[in-house]
Amino acid sequence: LLPHQSRDLQRVCFDLLTASGVFKPDEAIELIKAEIPVTHTSDSILEAQTLLSNEPKFPHVNDLTKLNTFTIDNEDTIDRDDALSFNPLTDENADQIAIHIAYAGMLIPANGPIDQSASHRMSSLYLPDQRIDMLPEIFSTEIASLDPGKTRFTLSLTAAVSKSGELLRWNINVSK
Repeated sequence: LLPHQSRDLQRVCFDLLTASGVFKPDEAIELIKAEIPVTHTSDSILEAQTLLSNEPKFPHVNDLTKLNTFTIDNEDTIDRDDALSFNPLTDENADQIAIHIAYAGMLIPANGPIDQSASHRMSSLYLPDQRIDMLPEIFSTEIASLDPGKTRFTLSLTAAVSKSGELLRWNINVSK
């Protein structure tokens, strides 16, 4: 046993498990308690690879590919999931402002391996020494990433705003 001055049994146990190599000193115990896996199953990775090779077809998609759109993520971000666009509406003396969110949910089959994994994780987790993605990396960095020059499906909120700041109209559409 380790010589330990603490009366905190939980701390003593953690120190013993760390000394024996079961845990790292900075182990994220909360993930273990919540039973959140840090890797994706081979089934979810296989499903992601299959989805990448099949171009999705959706009816009623609003084509916004002509808009000047930019992402708001850091330059080194590998999964760009949100973007903005701003375009003057000269015939109305107004501007169109749009927020585009990668619409990964419409690409993932319900109750499939990715859906089950994502519902267990609920979000990507950003820890000091690691990132645990909600979706397999190959999916979130490819088909679900709003990369420059690539057409992706988004859920887009578009709004027309007068020069005085009055909201003239808005809508939410599935778009590309």
